[in-house]
Amino acid sequence: MKHLSIFCLILLLFVGVAEYSVAQTSAPPTSSWAVTPNPGEYGTILFKPVQYGGVFMINGRPMAAGDAIGVFFYDGTVRKCGGYIVWQGTTNDMNYALNVWENDTLTPNVKEGFYPGETLNFLMWDAQLQMEVPVVNLVCNTNGIPAINYPYLGPCQTTYSGSMLFMYDAIYGDALVPPTLVSPEDLSTNVALNPTLSWETVPTATGYVVEVSTSNTFATTVYSGTVTNNSVQLSGLLNNTTYYWRVKALRDTIETEWSAIWSFTTLPGVTGYTVSGYIKYKNNAQTPMNNCTVVLKDAQGQTVGTTTTNTQGFYEFTNVADGNYTLQISTTKAWGGLANIDVLRTRQHLAGVQGTITPLIGVRLLAADVHILGVVNAVDVLQMRRRLAQQTYSWTAPNYVFYPTSVTVNGANSTLNIESLCSGDVDGSFTPPSN
Repeated sequence: MKHLSIFCLILLLFVGVAEYSVAQTSAPPTSSWAVTPNPGEYGTILFKPVQYGGVFMINGRPMAAGDAIGVFFYDGTVRKCGGYIVWQGTTNDMNYALNVWENDTLTPNVKEGFYPGETLNFLMWDAQLQMEVPVVNLVCNTNGIPAINYPYLGPCQTTYSGSMLFMYDAIYGDALVPPTLVSPEDLSTNVALNPTLSWETVPTATGYVVEVSTSNTFATTVYSGTVTNNSVQLSGLLNNTTYYWRVKALRDTIETEWSAIWSFTTLPGVTGYTVSGYIKYKNNAQTPMNNCTVVLKDAQGQTVGTTTTNTQGFYEFTNVADGNYTLQISTTKAWGGLANIDVLRTRQHLAGVQGTITPLIGVRLLAADVHILGVVNAVDVLQMRRRLAQQTYSWTAPNYVFYPTSVTVNGANSTLNIESLCSGDVDGSFTPPSN
């Protein structure tokens, strides 16, 4: 077995030298990367690029032919290249052998390589930018290295260690580090019962583990899961409860330590008041506005809850505390309804003409303010006419407007029925689609 291990080592060293001799045929990417082999000993580093999503990554970006990896030493303050390899193409998944030369001491007062134990300084050459870029992090791996080398060398070498062989696996532009938490901010209070936890994206991470607990020791959890994006929405939290949360980043089988532990406290307990009502289009059929997203905001602008209207246009929020609230409503339904009659009704409104729907009030007044100036005037009339004529127009109003949207809860349930119109459809001639 000993003879077999030695044979494997010699064979691997031979392969490394053979590959390096091929790599040497590539000219250095820049003159300061030129290497002069000396009669001394050398060590061999194997680089094995790893694919992520079908793409070979090096230093945080896809590999390109002509990119290079170099290792450098210093002769006083003068930087010298101790070895380099040039990436030949994105389809080559072989190990690359980089020979690192040892100082042979045969030429007095000239340092021609590394002393044992000297730091290996890595740099990248970006062929596209034609410039050097730093190597931020090296990920080391023992795969493929004969057991004869371990544990003597260990899996990671950052200093020159003589003629023994070792390996660096894929090179990444950023180290895999614990995420930085973003929201809710640490020690936040009055947090909604369905908050969204978010954190900064960790470059090269393929997923995140999230834990939420009522204990800062996380002995038990109310949420534990793995997600691929940098946020997760919780549900079913309790009022007036402090929750602790933390996140770790993943990349394949590698994972970071946990992030810092943050906490937040949910809204205080309430007496169970509801805010509910119907949203309907202000036409003759009173068409229900189904599938509308309704967000309940408190006086400080914080989201208390989110719901979607049912087939009858009905919405409801429960466990709402006393206070003043605003409903923000949105829909993906198609816009329509603008006609010449809407221009006429808006002009009658401006002229103070008394008619069936003029002067315009409520949601009709909002529908007429297509330029969002806070008041209906001749500008709105002009923009309606230009849009009808398929001329260039300025139309800053949303496709649908809603009124009223303010509600107060004061010791009892509150009902708020809301009317809707497409902006410009002041007479309500449109029928919204059922989507």
